Parts: sequence; structure tokens; C-alpha cells
Amino acid sequence: MTDYTWNNTVTNGDWEDANNWTSLPSGGTYPQLSTDNATIAVSPGGAGITVNVNSGETISIQNLVLTGSPGYGAATLQMNGGSLTTSSTITLTNGNSYIDGYGTIVADGGFTKNVGTPGITASGGVLDLTGNISPGTINLFIDSASLSTLKLESTVSQSSITINSANQTLEIGASGALTLSAAESVTNGAIRIDGGTLTDMSGLTIGAGASLTGTGTVNGPITGAGTITASGGALTLSGQVDTSGTSSSLVIEDGATLQLTSTTDVGLPGVNPTLTFTGNGGLFIDTAASVGGLHLGLIFGFSGADRIQIKEIGLNDTVSWDSSLNKLTIHNGPVSESFTFEAGTQGQFFTISQSNGVDTLQLCFMAGTSIRTPDGDVAIETLKRGDLVMTVDGAAKPVNWLGRQTVSTIFADPVRSLPIRVRAGALAENAPSRDLLISPDHALLVEDVLIQAGALVNGTSIIRETKLPKVFVYCHVELDDHSLILAENTPAETFVDNVDRMNFDNWAEFEALYPEGKAVEELPYPRAKARRQVPAYIRVALADRAQAIGATESAVA
Repeated sequence: MTDYTWNNTVTNGDWEDANNWTSLPSGGTYPQLSTDNATIAVSPGGAGITVNVNSGETISIQNLVLTGSPGYGAATLQMNGGSLTTSSTITLTNGNSYIDGYGTIVADGGFTKNVGTPGITASGGVLDLTGNISPGTINLFIDSASLSTLKLESTVSQSSITINSANQTLEIGASGALTLSAAESVTNGAIRIDGGTLTDMSGLTIGAGASLTGTGTVNGPITGAGTITASGGALTLSGQVDTSGTSSSLVIEDGATLQLTSTTDVGLPGVNPTLTFTGNGGLFIDTAASVGGLHLGLIFGFSGADRIQIKEIGLNDTVSWDSSLNKLTIHNGPVSESFTFEAGTQGQFFTISQSNGVDTLQLCFMAGTSIRTPDGDVAIETLKRGDLVMTVDGAAKPVNWLGRQTVSTIFADPVRSLPIRVRAGALAENAPSRDLLISPDHALLVEDVLIQAGALVNGTSIIRETKLPKVFVYCHVELDDHSLILAENTPAETFVDNVDRMNFDNWAEFEALYPEGKAVEELPYPRAKARRQVPAYIRVALADRAQAIGATESAVA
């Protein structure tokens, strides 16, 4: 083991310059081995010392000790883009011992101190820290004069960290767990969570110019008029949200989940956080708050693949839609929960579902079934003539016509008209990728058999949906031929006219395009129109899938 001591006469120098170090007992160049110990100490009353770890330098040693001279010179480890790793500890012995800059520092034994309160500052870029920091030992700072990010990869405890500039970002990595003992107020700048945990039971305020973004967990109440965004996965908020009525903005990006797990209310009546879906397949979950306690403001960007889940109101919930207010209300007797959507939202596309043992409601656009295109999945109702969709054999084919059919539950025959819900995974692994709602006569390809959805109903994994608004809309895709496209990752047939085109709201569009009609040859697969026509081996396979996905609830067949 070799002990290296910084040459006290060098007030500013490079770590990898051997002339800046003295080694005991003898020999060596500069501390660079896993058995090396490095001491950077300012002599009593001496001038300050700055040791630079520059870009491209990678140092791996055993221990590092920084010791400033109390009341005189500081001992500073200046990171200029390099990397420093210690197999044991990094010790900042007193209040004028510092680490500053950007780069990567790993202290397997953690960061410690002896006396005073030394500091670590991210400055000029991303300072990535791995190593535990105990409460009251080392203060953490983020430079506000330069674009700077402090990234934490371990268990860290602090009083609070000042974030009041757009230049400042606090990032918590997948292995990071930051606990703040004092209320944190972010007036500007950002907190980004990359799978880690942020805990502040004294309260976290995200101001109007600030943001909280990412995936991971935030514990403690959150207030402020800033933006909270679920991005790249699931962001869980375990504390109260916006109960001070500051009207924050909740955002869910493409495929992300924002989950609220507090049993207390969200927002205040009349002053509520807005909710915005910015991509496809976003999920908002609040199954813990009391019924009627979820006070959301306007909901923006809600599309067919997006979902909202709340605490189950009752076993026989119904929905109603107020088109003048763009408000959807879920009822169970005198108890209700309402959601108000942005202007232009089509309420007839809404449906709800319930799941035994999960006490949740799911809201989705029925017409918003996801259809695979060369550019990814899109909601079916957004397709138009000429748009390309993908067939199961990998071909991209243009949409010939998109039929829309309005159904009234008051007058419709339930068996012939109510949609069939094929639960996620009911046919195969990830097929459908999420619950698929289709008309009873619409066929899916299962084991090389085209089976109409009504014939698949088994009362568990495939059910007849009965919890619907009074009026809803089916959409049907027609191509130039009879093809199989991917609906929620499930092979589904395109529309074939069997003398029922005139039942569509927009049949006249097709008549104008093809006044003489358009013959389409059907696919050569055998077709099952009733359950008795479904081969026994397929019924057995579907029963096995139902068990695999835990589908046990009964439904009207």
C-alpha cells in the first residue's frame, strides 16, 4: 500500500502530474492504483490547494482525504470531466474542504467528514456521484451561473438543496435515494428522477417555473404551480398532490404511467391540477383517494390508447356525457366522479370496465383501438383514406375507407351490438397488448381460424361489455382487399361488405367513391360465427390463457 501526499507548495495542479505528489515510503508516480491512499492537505495557515482531475483521466484508488486549513486555505478537488473511484471512502475533514465541477466520482465507502460542514458542488456540467452521504455531513450545491446537473446514485440525506435557476438540475439515478429533512422549494430549474426515490415529508414545492420529471417514486406532499411529468416509465407520487390549490400541471408522456397512492384528496374543488397526455398509451392511476376526492382540472390530449384508473365507485357503475361541458361523469346511485375534457373531445367514444379484486375503473376511447402503421400504433379514429396500415405479413397498405357506426344501447340488440372486450393477453402473450373492444361480428385470427368476437365470449377473459354510455361509435377499417391488420397487437380482419354498409353513418362517402360498388375477395381461412363452431383445442387454449392472466370475473355471455 502506498500513501501519497500532495505537495503543499503546488496550489493548483493536475492529479496525474507525478511532480505534484510525494509518496511514502518511497517511489511511485501519482495515486492511481486500488491500493493507493491520497491525502490533499493545506498546511496550517497555508494557501489553498486545487487538485484537478481533467477530462480523459480515470483514477482508481483506495482512499482520499481532503483537509483544508481552518480559517485559511481551502482544499478543493476540481473535477474537469474526469473520473475518480475509491474502493473505500472520500473524507472531507472540515468546513473548507470541497469538491467542485463535473465528471464522475464513485466512493464505494461513501463520503464522510470529521468536523465542520464541507461541500460538494456540481458546476459546468453533470457531476455524477455514487456513494452514501449521511445526514448533516456534507452539503450539496448546484451552480446557478452555469448549466449544471447534480446526479445522485446512492443513499443521500440532506436538509435541502437550493434549486432556483433554470441552469440547475437535480437528478436521482436508478440506485439513488435522496431524503430531505427540510421543506424543498424549487422556484426554477428541474428535478429529474431516473428510477430512484425522492423523499421529503416536510413538503416539496414545484414552482411555476420548475419541473419534476421522470420515473421513480416521490414521497411526501407536493404543491406548487409547476409541472410534474411521468416520462419513460412509471412515476409514483405517494403524498398529497396540490391540496393547497396551487393548480399544478400533471403530464403523462408516451407510454408512461403517473400513479398517485395517497389516500388523501387530490387538488381542491375549483382549483385543480390539469392532466395532459402528450403521447400514446399513457396511464393515470389514482385508486387510493376517496371517491369524489380526485379533483382534476381540464384533461388534455386524451386519445384512444390512453387510460385513467380510479377507485371503483360501485359494482354497477354507469357513465353519462355532458357535451356542453365536455364532462364525463361516472355514477353509482348518488355517488359520482366527474372528469372534464378539452373542447372537441368525443364523449361517445368512452366506455368503462371493472375488475374484481382490483377496485379500479378504467376509462378509454372505444373507438381508439390502436392500429399498427409504419410509423407505430395510432388510434383507429385518426385514420383517413390513404393512410398506410401494416398487415400481419408485413405489408403497408392504404386505407380505402374508414366506416363509422353509431350505436344506441337503448334500442340495440345486446347480443348483436354490444362490444366484446378481449382482455389483454387473452389470446396469447401480449395479444391483445391491452384490452381490445370490438363489435361481435368482427373476426380475429386465432390458430389459423377467423373467429367472430361474439363466438369467443367465455365469461372470463373475453366478455360482452355492458357498462357503456347510451351512445357509442364503432370504427371499421377497409382496405382494397380483405386483410389482417394488427389491432392492439392482435390479428384482426379488415371490413368486408356483407350488405350491411348502409348501417354506417358515413356510407354515402363510399357510395360517392364507388357508385358501382367494389368487390373484395374474402380471406381463405375457415370462419367460426358461433361458439359451437370454435374448435375444441382453441377453447382449451383460451381457457389456459384466462387462467394465466388471472381472469376470473363473470360477465353476461
